[in-house]
Parts: sequence; structure tokens; C-alpha cells
Amino acid sequence: MGIIATRDDGILLLAVRELAEYLKEDPIATAINVGNSFYLVAEEWEKILPTTPEEITAFYRQCRAYLWNLVFSNYGIGHQAMLRRSVHCLVKPKDRVLDLGAGIGSTLLHLASSRACCTHADVGGVLFDYARWRYERSGLLAGANAYQMVEMGPSYLGRASDPLAYRLFDVVVCTEVVEHVPEPEKLVEYIAGHLRIGGKLVCSVSFDDDHGLFPCHLNTDKYDNEKFITEVFPRYGLRMDGPSIFTRVAFEPESSK
Repeated sequence: MGIIATRDDGILLLAVRELAEYLKEDPIATAINVGNSFYLVAEEWEKILPTTPEEITAFYRQCRAYLWNLVFSNYGIGHQAMLRRSVHCLVKPKDRVLDLGAGIGSTLLHLASSRACCTHADVGGVLFDYARWRYERSGLLAGANAYQMVEMGPSYLGRASDPLAYRLFDVVVCTEVVEHVPEPEKLVEYIAGHLRIGGKLVCSVSFDDDHGLFPCHLNTDKYDNEKFITEVFPRYGLRMDGPSIFTRVAFEPESSK
């Protein structure tokens, strides 16, 4: 939020006020926390230093600072707004849409008028609760086309404990999530397994810890953004069709060759 207000600043301010209303706190205090949120999240991570999938899941379920961080990331960074517009352009009425790692629900709220069948999937906890509150106040959890909310456990990548079972979607959204999981290639395989042939994926990755500011970005010493997208995604039948947009194509898994 600069000295001269811009349209994006106005959107961010509205998001700050909405979160302040939910938290029942002074909007000025919320704005300060939102502005400092990257540091606050990093501080919380360093206190715990989670390593196992269970510990990492628990961190995201409990980290209140991540609420402030996602408000800033979703509404204060133009790239996220661009991704939401991309999703909106792809989705048609009655499409089955999955937002995996949906956070505070910003993308699916953007689809409120699309008449799509939307599923919010995330690990539960503070972000999940806030997203539910936002959907409820927008009337999106009631009616014939109500949104579904699915809580993912730390071992959801295994079919036996996958709450989405064998459901297929026309559009999957997974933005700034892959770098937060211990085994990102397994997550890409999981996404492909829930996307119908010909379906669209909107996905962005960020294997960058920005000199320690993002310690919750994992595998930054192992993966490069461009190589991960160009080398890993095709292994699971995901063809790049534009910036952050992929199409699921038929392919023969390496394990079956």
C-alpha cells in the first residue's frame, strides 16, 4: 500500500477490513500484521522447524500469521489477481473445479458468478475456517450449486486416504502450493490423477526462499521453477499451453513401460 492509492490498494484494503471483521480486531492492527506477514510467518516457522508431513500440516493448520500473509499475497500482489482472471476465463458453467491448497478461498470467491461446481480442498485449521466464513457470508455453501469444502490430511497423496477418492475435475487450480510440500513431484502426480483428459490446470510454483524470507518454501536447493515445470509436469501428462496454464493429455506412465 503506497502513498498514492491505486486500484490494487483499494482491493487490499477491503480484504484487510474483511479479515479484521472476522478476527474482531482493529483494522489498523490487521493492516500492520498484513504488512509484516512474511516476517511473521517466517518467525513462526523458525520456532517450530517442521520437517515431517504431519508437522508441516500442523503448522499450516495453526499458523494465524498465514491468514495475514494470504490476504497480502492474494490481494496485494498483481500476479495472483492475474491467475484468478485466468481461472475465470477457463471455467464454464457446470464445470467441476478443484482448488487444491485453496487457502482463504480467494480464487473460488472470484468464480461465484460462474455457475461452476466448485470444491475447496486444503489441510483445515485457521485458513479453512476463514474460507468457510467467507463462503457462508457470500451464500456459496447453500443451494443447489453449493461449494464443497474438503479437508485434506497429511497423507492424502496415498489413494487409500485420499478424501477426493477417484473424482475427476474439468479445471484444477493449484497456485503457490507445490513448493510447500515435502514431495512436490508426488503432488503433481496427484493433481494429474484428478484432472480429466483435456482438462485445464492453473498452477504456479515458487522454489525460492528469497534469502531466508520464505523458509516454508521447501526443496529450494533441489528444484528450479522453470525446470520443474518443463521437466516434471510432462511426466504426468501435463502440457503447457500458456503462462501457468496446462492441459491434461493422455500419456503412458513410466512405471507401465
